[in-house]
Amino acid sequence: MTPEIITYLICLLTFAYLAVTIFTFVKNRRTGDGYRLRIFYVLAAALVFLLSVYAIATGQT
Repeated sequence: MTPEIITYLICLLTFAYLAVTIFTFVKNRRTGDGYRLRIFYVLAAALVFLLSVYAIATGQT
């Protein structure tokens, strides 16, 4: 696999993780159910996502 494909996969997977985590948090907050948000996991995933977006935008994989 080329580095570009790996960068796109990392971007896609981290975006999916962040989207599911935030959606679940908002949904459970509205219904009153408890949900434990792992803030360090979310911050780490956000950092990796931003780095992968930067790598895609600048062409540096």
